[in-house]
Amino acid sequence: MAGQAGDRVNGPFRIADQILLAGMSNVLRMLGRGKTERLDLNTLTIVPAGSASHIPYMVFLARGRDADQPAVVVLLDGDAEGN
Repeated sequence: MAGQAGDRVNGPFRIADQILLAGMSNVLRMLGRGKTERLDLNTLTIVPAGSASHIPYMVFLARGRDADQPAVVVLLDGDAEGN
């Protein structure tokens, strides 16, 4: 992955969510999974979007119009708006 990736999350994002993601990535590392199969939170930016309706605009802001557009991953929850 070149550059930084942005990760947009739907709904309130708490520090516990980032700790959970880091813990899951660490477990995958201990199981011998490669770097492409786990998260590196040193090169990943997690940005709460507030709600699913804000995701398109947040992605637009993250990617911009530059030639080098970072990868973006969107995490949605299971409520009606996120489905």
